[in-house]
Amino acid sequence: MNRDNSHIDEWLKQQLEGVELTPAPEMWEAIEAKMDARKRRFPLWAWVSAASIAVVSLGVWVASHSVSSSAVSESGAQGPALVESQSPVIAPSPEQSVSAGSAEHEANVGLYRAPIPSTFPSSSLASTSGVGEVYQGLLPPVFEPYSKALSIRVFRLEPFLQNQLVVSAPRDSQRSDKGPWYLEVGFDQNQTGILYSAVPVRSSYIHKNYFDRVQQGEFSLQSARLSFSVQRDIQEHLRLHAGLAWAQNRRGQSFDFQDSMPASSAVGTVADAFGNYPIFGYLSPGPRVQYQGQSTLNFLSIPVGLSFRPEAGRHGNWVMDAQLQANLISGQGGKTLNYHYLTLEDWSDDAFQTWFLSARVAAGWERELRPGLSWSILGNMQGAMTPLYQAGSAVKAHAWSAGLSTQLIWSLKGGRP
Repeated sequence: MNRDNSHIDEWLKQQLEGVELTPAPEMWEAIEAKMDARKRRFPLWAWVSAASIAVVSLGVWVASHSVSSSAVSESGAQGPALVESQSPVIAPSPEQSVSAGSAEHEANVGLYRAPIPSTFPSSSLASTSGVGEVYQGLLPPVFEPYSKALSIRVFRLEPFLQNQLVVSAPRDSQRSDKGPWYLEVGFDQNQTGILYSAVPVRSSYIHKNYFDRVQQGEFSLQSARLSFSVQRDIQEHLRLHAGLAWAQNRRGQSFDFQDSMPASSAVGTVADAFGNYPIFGYLSPGPRVQYQGQSTLNFLSIPVGLSFRPEAGRHGNWVMDAQLQANLISGQGGKTLNYHYLTLEDWSDDAFQTWFLSARVAAGWERELRPGLSWSILGNMQGAMTPLYQAGSAVKAHAWSAGLSTQLIWSLKGGRP
């Protein structure tokens, strides 16, 4: 059965004419939030474009990766030469660039050329297992340059980069800043003197007041010593050294006395090295002795020693040194007091041994001034181990000194690489 509802539509139209409905504020906020969410969504064309770019990029990477892998396997993993072997572009040499007359091109070549480190030769890489796999993941894809100048820049830099990134040497395998050999120049400034003692079997040959007169009239001055030595490390903190040194021992003298004369007899006795006989008594006072001056002894020495150098911080070492020295008396000057008559006489070469042995001990601190160069300061003591006077003398004289030393030590290897 058909029903006609048009009169209802007409009635609703009449009722709703002119009516305005105002929505609640929270309803408008909900509607705006929905509209903003729709605006933030990516449109379909953006998703399609992004997917296309990703697919194309993946295809290009896979293709280039396959070419790099085949080049590595064909060349036998020969290190930095891989990039040059697989590249279709050959970089011209500097001679060819000059012959072509391109000054600007040659400038670019010189600007970007870098030396190829020779830490690891390429032949050693061929025998290393797993190198091909390492290169396969590290080599860049084949690059086709757009110009000849750009080709030279890229392929001049490429071997350098490959050496640095792939086969650079471990830090602990590089050269040290110090070598096992060193050169040292040193200087000693000491307070010096000479100690006298009697030979027991010849004590009767010595004037009764000799040691008192020497003690009153002689005083120590200074001893200077200049040395050169070559050193070598034999263990981590132990160093052997040998060299050459020159030293001068000086003594001040101030005598003013008049003493008795000795009486001696040659009957049934034996003379000492200087022709003196035993003293059996003393006579009237002898000549007056007045003198003020300085006596010197010069030594040419050959020192051989051993030093212990434990670390004393980042840039320094403790130094403990001991050495023996063979000394040649090279000259002397001034006056000396005769131990038998208490008279003043000139130094004589006949009175001294030609050679004598001495010892030197020192301790102090060494600091590194720069790689390969160090400076040290030490306190030292030196003394004669064998007599200075000739065999057969009634008096033994031992030179001694104490003071400060300073040295400069160079590493003969020449500092850091």
